[in-house]
Amino acid sequence: MQRDLGICANTLSKYLRELKDHGLIEVEQTRVLSGGKRVYGYNKYILRSHVNL
Repeated sequence: MQRDLGICANTLSKYLRELKDHGLIEVEQTRVLSGGKRVYGYNKYILRSHVNL
């Protein structure tokens, strides 16, 4: 996402945090198996279809 937008990691984190704080997105962390252990995978970003102002 960072590369596609052409922005640095800190800027992306800032904007994702703002979207989450305003209830516009939900962030879901996934878990995957790696070497027999469950570790964090990727984040899934879910756009909210209805936002209460």
